[in-house]
Amino acid sequence: LSGAALDAICVLGAPEPGEDQEEETGRRRAVASGKFVDPIKHLDQWRVICIDFHRFRTKNPDKCKVLIRQGIPEFLRGSLWQSLAMPRELLQKYPPDLYEKMRQVEVAPCEDEIVRDIHRTFPKHVLYCDKKGLGQQQLLNVLRAYSVFNPEVGYCQGMGFICGILLMYMNEEDSFLML
Repeated sequence: LSGAALDAICVLGAPEPGEDQEEETGRRRAVASGKFVDPIKHLDQWRVICIDFHRFRTKNPDKCKVLIRQGIPEFLRGSLWQSLAMPRELLQKYPPDLYEKMRQVEVAPCEDEIVRDIHRTFPKHVLYCDKKGLGQQQLLNVLRAYSVFNPEVGYCQGMGFICGILLMYMNEEDSFLML
């Protein structure tokens, strides 16, 4: 399997019929146009970058931007997204157990809307396909906590998908801080 097909299986479900052919055609075009990225070289670059990501980002902002646009390897996405967004900085303004405190609040401002939308978030993904399963419970926990933390925003429909992707790569608390 190619990298994109493997990503499709691991992250979003099985590829649709014909996707493999489309992907192969796209890869051939990329090679022909000179835009093909050698995956081994790409992984090696990320290996070096991850040793001290903030230093690399400061010294080489343009190269960092190019590499990010080429794609962060799947196994590094959660940690690099957090390095880019610096969500732990939020804990300097708030108590360290902020997520747990928000989660413990009994009444969330938008709970009815969140519960109504949970089953619509990545319904075919293995993490979220089971009603009342771990993935849907984690989504509910994080979205409820965020609606308590930021009642001005509360909840809007697209947040479930953003949160769902974050939960594929990190734990509940980190996903909450990323929102």
